Amino acid sequence: MTWRCPGAISFGASRLLDHEFRFSYHADVVASPGNSVDGVLWLIDQDHLADLDALEGYPSYYDRAVLPVEYQGNIVMAECYRMQPHNIENHPSQGYLNMILEGYREYSITEDQIWTALDRIPTLVAN
Repeated sequence: MTWRCPGAISFGASRLLDHEFRFSYHADVVASPGNSVDGVLWLIDQDHLADLDALEGYPSYYDRAVLPVEYQGNIVMAECYRMQPHNIENHPSQGYLNMILEGYREYSITEDQIWTALDRIPTLVAN
């Protein structure tokens, strides 16, 4: 995020409520009442949002929604990217997975949801 949006401010670890993490080649979150996704909360400006929209393929690949995020015991409404529904679960590239893991480790966020998401992806069997 720091190279994508120079000047953005990281608030650190946070939790997206009522969603679960998945991979559809890229990271995604899907509505799932009672579950949560650990991540990082950032303060960005309108220029950052425009840059992220271009990088994330908004609105055709990812869409955006304002969703409840728990941060330091408070609920804040934050802009979140979610994949368009036509994208199906699929394994990420090793480089992309390494980048995600690096970010989680930088902020001391548990990696459990990453490994769980990978385990849920059906394995393709060649005939």
